[in-house]
Amino acid sequence: MIKKYTIDIIGRGSDGGVQIKPSSVDFGTITVGFSKTMDAVIYNNSNCNIYIELKMAPKLKNIEGQSKYNAKELNNLAKVLSENFSFDTPKGIINAKSKKTISIIFKP
Repeated sequence: MIKKYTIDIIGRGSDGGVQIKPSSVDFGTITVGFSKTMDAVIYNNSNCNIYIELKMAPKLKNIEGQSKYNAKELNNLAKVLSENFSFDTPKGIINAKSKKTISIIFKP
């Protein structure tokens, strides 16, 4: 059974403006026990260095602003995200007016 989820990558940092491209990544079909790595680029468009922490989080609301999941679904999805997705660089500093390539690893 194939399931699709929309998730957000959440970053925490100081004042400034960051952007992640591409804005969405599709890992396609992956056999259990194998992994796939996709790259994304984080751009620091501000004039200051920014400390970032990256994590996967479920997209909580739909287009109408309503909750997409009940508490049980949300707990299950959070568990799946933490067990099956990781970043090669989950924390770090991005210098002012620069970019950093990160890898997102999915292993079902």
